[in-house]
Amino acid sequence: MLRRMLPLALLCAHLGLVRIAWGGQTWLQASDAVCATQDDQTAAVAVVDHRGPAGVFRTYVAGSTFDDVFWGLPGWQKQFGGSQDAFLARYDFVGGTMKTAFTYFGGASDQDRAKAVAVGPHDHVYIVGALGGLDPGFISTLPATIDVPRYEGKVDGFIAVFSSDLRYLKWFNLIGGEFSDIALGIAIAPNGDFYVCGSTTSYPLEYRGLQVWTKTRHCVGCGSRENNGSGFIARYNSNGRLLAWRYVEDPQGEYTWAQGIAVGNGCVYVTGARKNPKGPQNFDAFLACYSLSLGAQRTFKSIGGPEDENPNLPADTPRGIAVDAKGNVFISGESMSTDVDISPSPTNALPGTHFPGPFVYEQDQAGQVILFTSLADSGGGDAKGLRINSDRTIFVSGRVMKNKLVEKNGFKTIDSGMAGTVPEHPTFAAEIQTKPKLDLIFSTYLSGFCPGKQDGTGLAIDNSDHLYLVGYTPCSNFPPPPSTGFGNGAEVFLSRIHYH
Repeated sequence: MLRRMLPLALLCAHLGLVRIAWGGQTWLQASDAVCATQDDQTAAVAVVDHRGPAGVFRTYVAGSTFDDVFWGLPGWQKQFGGSQDAFLARYDFVGGTMKTAFTYFGGASDQDRAKAVAVGPHDHVYIVGALGGLDPGFISTLPATIDVPRYEGKVDGFIAVFSSDLRYLKWFNLIGGEFSDIALGIAIAPNGDFYVCGSTTSYPLEYRGLQVWTKTRHCVGCGSRENNGSGFIARYNSNGRLLAWRYVEDPQGEYTWAQGIAVGNGCVYVTGARKNPKGPQNFDAFLACYSLSLGAQRTFKSIGGPEDENPNLPADTPRGIAVDAKGNVFISGESMSTDVDISPSPTNALPGTHFPGPFVYEQDQAGQVILFTSLADSGGGDAKGLRINSDRTIFVSGRVMKNKLVEKNGFKTIDSGMAGTVPEHPTFAAEIQTKPKLDLIFSTYLSGFCPGKQDGTGLAIDNSDHLYLVGYTPCSNFPPPPSTGFGNGAEVFLSRIHYH
């Protein structure tokens, strides 16, 4: 049950003051807030919760920004590198206060962006994404212990590892080839190995200037500048040594991209989208299982439907993936199909929900579909953030078509609150109970009122019934509204929601 919402940072709280909403009332509380005060800031794309020292809840946010002014304890890269930089921020929630640290990551390119974040051994923080180049200014900031990788193409994927305080860059490398490549997901195994997935149009890819050849060379559309290509997976040991590499192969020979990755049940699970041969612009979601060595593709399942309400949009696109302790696999994403094709048919869906809309999918360790449900009453939407707790409760966030969210026990509706333009795609957060029976515990809008896109792009949970939601909004009246300092474009927000 949703009890109270605590938007602890809009990343533009003025002079270190953060607005906190509690029980419908708002007051100001002093803290060391990271804050952007100039122009546009793009979406934070992931949040990872990590339990810090006793009494401290630590959350990391990664994304990209056009801003050159941030408040907070400076980290490794203190200066804005170019027109767009990746960033990594840390928030320590200590009682009623918040302490922050922040680092840029990037150079003069306008293509630098972080797409995922994870916490690994020794509390090191891993981010992956894309860099548009390695200019001399950026190279000069690299520690002497790091070999400068060779930049290969138009855009290369990157992997970077930071100390927990964000002051030290521990490891950094690129992965890419002649054309465009991006790393989109990362998962860390219990033994410290980490797996990275993404999308490439390069063939072959490069690693430290050496061509990476493996048993699999199936890359549809690679070696061209067309907007296709293949997904990829790479495995590294805890010291950053490349252990294995492969393309994500579609059994029907269609091109793919790999969006998310998780490790569990003796598998490396990868989800993404594959070209649907039924239509020129249509895509299906897929879920593939690989051996931990990446030597074998054990299963490849297509998830989706043949219809697409908008021929210019992909039909079924996954965003988040998680594996629970029993080996059940969960996927969140977007379906534009009205006739989702699942075989065997799912046994559960939330009452009152219909496709197209944001979806949540679950299968057991044997591959049997347990749950496939929308969170909207048709109209479309996208579920991006996804987390599963120890009770197999599902938490999900994203965006939905206005007035189409199936609401329950929410603290905000689309027709109440602040005056202004009803957003076309408002942000939402939801909690879904899976046992003893399927039930929607809460589903709520969390949105400002203004034109323009906004989204809940990632989330995390801690052990004290808190949900951390990250995303972006162009609305200065986002609940509760920030104090002065809101930029001219979209701003990143971090909200803390208390549930149960």
